[in-house]
Amino acid sequence: MKAKHRFNGFDVFLIVVLVALVVGLVVKFGVLGSKTVDEKNGTPVTYTLVVTPVRTLTVDQLQVGDTLYYESTDTEMGVITDIQVEPATTTVTTSDGEVIQATYEDRYEVTLTISATCLESDGVTSGYQVGDITLLANRSDSYHTKYSSFSGTMISYELGE
Repeated sequence: MKAKHRFNGFDVFLIVVLVALVVGLVVKFGVLGSKTVDEKNGTPVTYTLVVTPVRTLTVDQLQVGDTLYYESTDTEMGVITDIQVEPATTTVTTSDGEVIQATYEDRYEVTLTISATCLESDGVTSGYQVGDITLLANRSDSYHTKYSSFSGTMISYELGE
């Protein structure tokens, strides 16, 4: 004799939790409607990162042609096309109350120019994205190359043709 199975409250609750979990994962990781950067359909973009203050070792490890990655997701952010290095400065107050610009000893400000391909975002944050990272002026994040990790601030970006 076969036993009949009836749905009870617990079964319904379990099904609702599983459906909610699947929907949450789809929304969080953007499986539906997500875009990947396609070199043929994307828009060329050049953006500038300022990294300061860094030591000589970090400056020496950054090379034109290195691929830049977003630290937390390892998303490829483009290729370094130019590196400008200047002594790092900071604002300090002297003992007599005067505010001056002082140079850090053995520290540098590095300006990186990055070339990448971006897509226009139509999601929660509109704008342009390289991989899954939205390009925002004044955005400070952690990045890395093959030989170096650092924090930088995106100061500008310009779309190509």
